[in-house]
Amino acid sequence: MTQISMKNQAQHINNPQSGNVLVIILIGIVLFAALSFVVAQSMRANVHQVTAEKQKLAAQDIIAYGDKLRGAVKDIIIANGCTDTQITFEGATYHASGSGYVNATAPVSQKCHVFSSSGGGLKLVTPAQDVLTSATMLFVGRHCYEGVGTGPTPCPDTAKELEFNLVDMPQDLCIAINTMAGIGTAGAAPPSENYNADTSNKFTGVYDATDTAASYVSIGAAGKNFGCYQDNAGTYSGKYIFYYILLAR
Repeated sequence: MTQISMKNQAQHINNPQSGNVLVIILIGIVLFAALSFVVAQSMRANVHQVTAEKQKLAAQDIIAYGDKLRGAVKDIIIANGCTDTQITFEGATYHASGSGYVNATAPVSQKCHVFSSSGGGLKLVTPAQDVLTSATMLFVGRHCYEGVGTGPTPCPDTAKELEFNLVDMPQDLCIAINTMAGIGTAGAAPPSENYNADTSNKFTGVYDATDTAASYVSIGAAGKNFGCYQDNAGTYSGKYIFYYILLAR
């Protein structure tokens, strides 16, 4: 072996370039891992943001529908001369929640029908349908709400509110509604109360005569026209209840 070839071989063995390549590869791996972490965190944040925005939009949709219902009730009382006991939510039997509301005292002209063109002119729909997949819609006259009407506790039938309910709400949506209503601390778990109603209590022109403490709803949110709470007894125990007062008494 010549002196030149031995020198070249020594240079090849001690060539620092092979070490540099290894360092570059390791740096690349570290950078890729860091980038993957950042992307994953960003995706999680985006999913949370989309979910929160969806719940906010659903809450707005539900509250807006409550506004329409209250406006229709107000119109048929003021413009059509209906009494509150003549109000009826019948006439929407095409909808799963629209039956069982026949009010015998409602005029045949249907001027006191919330869901008639001769009355309130509304359509019975399920607001936020993509979120409320299993909710039950109810119209009842069974509760006094603290600070909303004039009813004391126990709650007499002469002071019970006419209300719109959505039963079996998702908890996150219940929380979003309470945030908008200013009930409790933003993001906190909904308050707990006895809903004390079910499908047998649909409003048919008569306010329930049951005069019990369970008919008085106090959720630490006196005077709130709408909100959401968790039922702690009865048929819907553990489920979340949206309420909207259509007529305070």
